[in-house]
Amino acid sequence: MTNNQDEGKGSLRDAIRLGNEAVNKGNAVEIVFTSSLHIKAKSSYVLEKGDWLFNERLTKNIIVDGKEATGPLFQIGTLSKIEQSTKSIDVDDLKVDITRMHLVNSHVKGSDGQRGGGGGMGAGSALLHFNGHVTWRDSSFQGNTVEGGRGAIGAKGGQAFYIHDKDNSQNEHDGEKGERGGNFNGSKATSNSGDFGTAGQRGEANVVFGYHTKEGRGLAGGNGHKGHSGKFFGEAGGGGGGGG
Repeated sequence: MTNNQDEGKGSLRDAIRLGNEAVNKGNAVEIVFTSSLHIKAKSSYVLEKGDWLFNERLTKNIIVDGKEATGPLFQIGTLSKIEQSTKSIDVDDLKVDITRMHLVNSHVKGSDGQRGGGGGMGAGSALLHFNGHVTWRDSSFQGNTVEGGRGAIGAKGGQAFYIHDKDNSQNEHDGEKGERGGNFNGSKATSNSGDFGTAGQRGEANVVFGYHTKEGRGLAGGNGHKGHSGKFFGEAGGGGGGGG
């Protein structure tokens, strides 16, 4: 590695890209830096399989700065292995050994829920480790933060047609449908966890000659249905539907 750019020839990202090509051919990878560098990352560096060695010669200090990055600075392993954890799967061999590489100023956030949905999980802003063996030596992790998504206000209930007096009435409507929970680290992947948070049917009120009856009883609205649990890693459950 010869420069502090985030992409292009001589950059860390290009070195990892070439390393992944070597890994796919069955080779181990060593990444060497020609000088101490401060790299401003824009997205994650991803290592999914293979034998990786970074900066073993101990003469350089490398800072990877995530102030402008989206997602974790380093992702070790793959989320797909977590998603399939209830099944029998093969996990690729992965060994990562890194020295004097400092990870700073990164931030990740779970996405917010919608209409009763919970907030998504935020985790691993500097290093997100799913599988494999990782050794990180003589380094500092500073100023890295995570934030969970916000849960949303619940779905509103419905109302019956109701006449207050000859000049005033309210229209009927069903309760609102609950919506999905937030996703892990703001991922666009979703299982639509709130799809079954359907609303209850509206109730019915007794009316006589354009006026509400004091002695009559309306018919109760239906119950809203619960939202589904999140199906993806770190995904929050969906909101339940509002009652009728």
